[in-house]
Amino acid sequence: RIRQLVRRNPKKQEDLVNVINLWGSDVFTPMLKELELRVNYVVDMATVEELEQLSEAAATVSHCYTLATYMAQALEQEFGVPEIKAPQPYGTIGTDAWLRELAKVTHREELAEAYIAKEHARIAPRLDELRKKLKGVKGFIATGSAYAHAIIGVLRELNVEVDTSLLFHHDPIYDSQDPRQDSLTHLVDNYGDVNIAIGNRQQYQFYALLKRVKPDFIIIRHNGLAPLASKLGIPSIPLGDEHHPLGYQGILNLGESIIDVLAQKKFHQDLAAHAELPYSDWWLAQKDPYIIARDKSLITESVLTNKE
Repeated sequence: RIRQLVRRNPKKQEDLVNVINLWGSDVFTPMLKELELRVNYVVDMATVEELEQLSEAAATVSHCYTLATYMAQALEQEFGVPEIKAPQPYGTIGTDAWLRELAKVTHREELAEAYIAKEHARIAPRLDELRKKLKGVKGFIATGSAYAHAIIGVLRELNVEVDTSLLFHHDPIYDSQDPRQDSLTHLVDNYGDVNIAIGNRQQYQFYALLKRVKPDFIIIRHNGLAPLASKLGIPSIPLGDEHHPLGYQGILNLGESIIDVLAQKKFHQDLAAHAELPYSDWWLAQKDPYIIARDKSLITESVLTNKE
């Protein structure tokens, strides 16, 4: 499909960078402008002209490797457009490495170092304040694989505890097979271990996980998970804008969102006191969210009808 869509004999634009994303606020344009680069967004509403020039770009980046590496590798292999192989641009560690690799590929190292130093100095005062306010707060992530790894890192930079999270899938190897894109290893090496549960948004399993972890808030990408959390007294941060936590400003954005959502906790606790859950007493008493997967014989008439 890529070969049919893009220009087969491209005229390279040394300052153009493809950005593969779904939707969200335009955070890449001001970031890349600091490196004297232009953005070519590859989104649902992109024009034919914008898609045709994919093969003319100096590099390809994205907000999430789960989403983007297939197309990015096709552009690299077929048209010589390098995919930026670095940690994803979340948190100071990931954003620093991502900018440096992009600068290396586009020959803008001095501009990148100046921007990195400027942004570190800019966010430091508010980041310190947020870290103090969020010390002891426990968070929980329920998103796709690489995106969750990135957000957990941001939360730990904010001093938020994250001991367990739910990933909808596990992708140990991305299309480039480059270790620099191993988002789980980047998380563990830089922010420490985390317990990972894998499940495809099954509400009954989600309930058991939240009861076991008891977080102060959750971060989700799919709003359908929020009502169940509310019934347990847990407020949600739905990241409809996928770029909200990205880059240096994204660290502060997420911290401010956590402060805001914690202010709503009493509302969710009141809701939980008057809410009923649609599960049997047997399931409500379980601590293992995967007990049925381990022993399918437990799916019996007595369990399903809530009878002894």
